[in-house]
Amino acid sequence: LIKGNIGQLVVLDELDGSGCTVIANTHIYWDPDKSEVKVFQVDTFLEEIESLVNRLGEQTSVVFAGDLNSPPDSAVYELLSTGALTPGIHDEIGQDTHSVLDSCRLSHGLSLRSSYTCIGSEPAYTNYTANFVGTLDYVWYSHANLICVAVLEVPEEKDILADSAQGMPNRRRSSDHIAVMAEFSRAK
Repeated sequence: LIKGNIGQLVVLDELDGSGCTVIANTHIYWDPDKSEVKVFQVDTFLEEIESLVNRLGEQTSVVFAGDLNSPPDSAVYELLSTGALTPGIHDEIGQDTHSVLDSCRLSHGLSLRSSYTCIGSEPAYTNYTANFVGTLDYVWYSHANLICVAVLEVPEEKDILADSAQGMPNRRRSSDHIAVMAEFSRAK
């Protein structure tokens, strides 16, 4: 279930002592046929983040970013955006043949929002290859105490294809993923 993927947590204290921010970063398993592994990994990481936030106190903000290898219509996205996974909705996790999700909470209390929704919706793509075009990368944040003030614009399709008809990676873009970035301010 670990599949060699990682998660990192860093706590940044406010200089004025008014609280702190947990920065969480991860890379989730890639295989589209193993959605239950992705849900397990994200659920486990969210449990660790929530445990840390509970220890640090209610003035703690969260920024959770990473390559989640899950599109906006996935179970992973629903878990992050709504705080819970609705049973029976996502066919892709119905094939949990090893019952890995039986040990999961499939919920969290972090009240997260995707940063790109501050401009209306997720980008059309954060991954652009000859075999796949879609959104897999996100920057989530705790909207109760952070305000998303800006996001990095995603390059236009014509700019991506200008260097290679195959998309990415190419001579100008060394990854098949597009950088995502958000700027936040603290809510008063």
